[in-house]
Amino acid sequence: MQKEIVNLENIKSFFNFKTNNSFLIIGDIMVDCYYFGIRKRKSAETNLKIFDQTKERLKMGGAGNLFFNLKELGNNVEICGSVGNDNLGDFAKKQIKNLTYIVLSKRTTKKCRFYEGNRQIFRWDDETIIKCNKSKYNNLISLIKNNISKYSAIFFSDYNKGFCNNEFVREVIKLAKRNNIKVFVDTKDSNTNKYEGVFLLKLNAKEFYSYFKFQFDEYNLQKVISFLQEKNIENLLVTLGSKGMCLVNKNGKYYFQKAIELKSPDVIGAGDCVDSVFATSLLRGLNIKDALALSAFCAYLSICLLGTNALNLEYIRKEIYE
Repeated sequence: MQKEIVNLENIKSFFNFKTNNSFLIIGDIMVDCYYFGIRKRKSAETNLKIFDQTKERLKMGGAGNLFFNLKELGNNVEICGSVGNDNLGDFAKKQIKNLTYIVLSKRTTKKCRFYEGNRQIFRWDDETIIKCNKSKYNNLISLIKNNISKYSAIFFSDYNKGFCNNEFVREVIKLAKRNNIKVFVDTKDSNTNKYEGVFLLKLNAKEFYSYFKFQFDEYNLQKVISFLQEKNIENLLVTLGSKGMCLVNKNGKYYFQKAIELKSPDVIGAGDCVDSVFATSLLRGLNIKDALALSAFCAYLSICLLGTNALNLEYIRKEIYE
C-alpha cells in the first residue's frame, strides 16, 4: 500500500479530534442506480446484444454522496436540496434522515450505470432541471439564517441542475461571510461570477478548462492567481486524475500532490471523497500539504472500489496505520 505519501505524525488530529465539525451541504441531490448483468444473447430485432440484468443497487449520488462521505468521517452533516415527489425521492428521504431543508420537484434526477462484471458498459441519465420560485428560496435562506451559528462550513455541491441558482448562492455566501463560516464549492457550472468570495473552489481538469478556457499547467499559474485575486477566492483546488492535484492560493502559493497510480480505476465518486477529506482535514487543523496528501491517499482507496462509496474513518485509519 502506498501510504508513504502521508506523514503519520502530522495527520493524527484528523483521527483524534475532540469536537465534531458541522457541515451544511447545498446542492443537487441524485440517486445512482447500478445494474449488473451479462450479455450473451443477441436481439432478433437488431444485431445488438441483450443485457440480462442479474442485480440492482441504489445509492445516493451528487450532493447525497458528499453527505455520506462527510458523515462517515465523523462530521455532523445537514443538507439542503431538492428531490422528486416519486419513489426515488422517497428513497433519498429515507437514506438521508436529516433532510433539513428540502424542496420537492417533479422527479428525482438519477444516473443509471450498467455493468458487465466490474466493467461499466453504458450509462443512462434521467435528469430534471430544478426551477424553484423565489418564495421557496427565501424560505430556505430564512431557515439557514436561523441555524447558521451551528455550522462550521457550508459546502456547495453544484452539478448545474438548477437548484444552486445565482441569487440564492450569493445570499448564502454573504450570510456565511458575515458569520466567518468557510464556504467550499465543487461545481460544474462555468459561471465565473457565481462563487466570488468563497474559501475554496474545487474543479477537475475538464471543469477547469470549461471555467478558464485554457488548460491547467505551470505556465498558466499566474493567470489563475490573478483570477483568484479578482474574484476574492482564497483557494483553487484542481484534481488532475492520474497526474494528482494542485492547490493554488490567491496570495501566489501553490502546492502539488502526486496521485497514487492504479490500473483501471473506478473514478465514480472520487471527487466527493477528495472534497470531504480535504475540507475535514483543514477544519481539524491539518496544514494544506498534509491535507492534500491525505486526500490523495483516500482518493486511491476510493478508486479501488466499485461505484460511489463513502470511506469510513476507521477504515482509513486501518489502511494508514496497520
